Amino acid sequence: MNKKVFQGIEAEPIDIINQATNDKLLWEEAKSLSVNNLVPQPTLEVRDFSTRCQVDGSWKGSDPLVGLGWWYGNREDRALLLGARSLRHSPSPLHLELQALIWAMESLRAMGVDCQNFESDSAELVAMVQAPDDWPTFSNLLEDFHSFSLSFSSFTLTQKEKKFLVSLVMCSLLLNGFASAQTLIQDSCKKAAAKDPQMKYDFCVNSLTQDPQSKTATTLEGLVIASTKNAAAKTTNVKGIVEQILKGKRYGPGIETVLHDCVELYDYANGSLNTALASVQSHDYSSATVNLGAALDAPGNCEDGFKERKQQKSPVTNENNILFQIILIPLAFTNML
Repeated sequence: MNKKVFQGIEAEPIDIINQATNDKLLWEEAKSLSVNNLVPQPTLEVRDFSTRCQVDGSWKGSDPLVGLGWWYGNREDRALLLGARSLRHSPSPLHLELQALIWAMESLRAMGVDCQNFESDSAELVAMVQAPDDWPTFSNLLEDFHSFSLSFSSFTLTQKEKKFLVSLVMCSLLLNGFASAQTLIQDSCKKAAAKDPQMKYDFCVNSLTQDPQSKTATTLEGLVIASTKNAAAKTTNVKGIVEQILKGKRYGPGIETVLHDCVELYDYANGSLNTALASVQSHDYSSATVNLGAALDAPGNCEDGFKERKQQKSPVTNENNILFQIILIPLAFTNML
C-alpha cells in the first residue's frame, strides 16, 4: 500500500481485513457471493431489507491524504463487509462524503450485493441526494451517483450517527498518518543528504522508521523533536556500553583514562541534546543548532582519544560511528527549519 500512497496512487489500506471478512461471509451464507475475486456478478443478489450500509469520509486540513470508508452489516450490527481507502486530494469535506457513498455503491455492486439502505452522518449529503439539482457544483459526481443508484433494486439514504464507521475510518486515518510520516521522513532525509555530504540517506530513513515517535511525526519540527530524543537515548546507550567495559575491565593497558573521558563526553552530549530539545520546543532553532553541533562532537572526540594512543584500538568505534549519524539527523533537520 505504501508504494501506492507515495506515488500518489489511490490505496486500499485494509485489503487484508476485507478479504478475511469476505471469506467469513462466503462461508456463512453458503457461498452465495463470490467475494474473493471481487468480480462483477451477472445479476444482483437481493438481500434481506434489514441490511444497511454506512458511509463516511475522513478529512484533516493539514494532511495531504483523505480517507473513504464504508461498512455493510445487518440490524444486529454484525459486520458483513467493509472497505477503506485513502486518496491524495478531495476538493472539500462534502465532496469526500459523496465520493465515499459512490465508492461504497460501486464496491457493493461489483460484489453483487443489493444494499437498499444507506446511512451517513452528513445532513448535507442526504439533502444533496434528495435534491441534486440544487447542488450544481457536484454535478459530475452526482451523475455517477445517479448511475450507480439505478443498479440497485431500491435506494434510500438517511442520516444516522456514526457507529462502526468511526472505528473503520479511524483505522484508515492511522494508516494515512503512517503513510504521511513515511513521506515526511523520506523527503526530509533526501533534502538533508543533499545539503550535508556526511548524511547517509539510507541510514537516516531506516533509523527514523524504526523509531516509534519519528513514525508519527507530521511536521519537520516534530521530526526534529523525535530524532533529538532518539539521539539522547542512543547516547545513553553507548555510555552504558563503555561503563560496562570499565566495570568488567575489558580493555587494554593505557586506555582506562580514555574510556572515562568518553563517559564524560557522552554526559556532556546528553546535556546538549536536552538543551537543544528545549530550544526546538520554544522555536529557538539557532540555539538548538549550536547545542546539537556540540553533541555531535562527542563520538568523534571519543575516537580521537584512542587514536592518540596509536597501539590501542577503540572498543566502541562502531557505536560511535552510528551515534554520529543519529545525532547528525536532528542537526541537519534543524538547519532546514
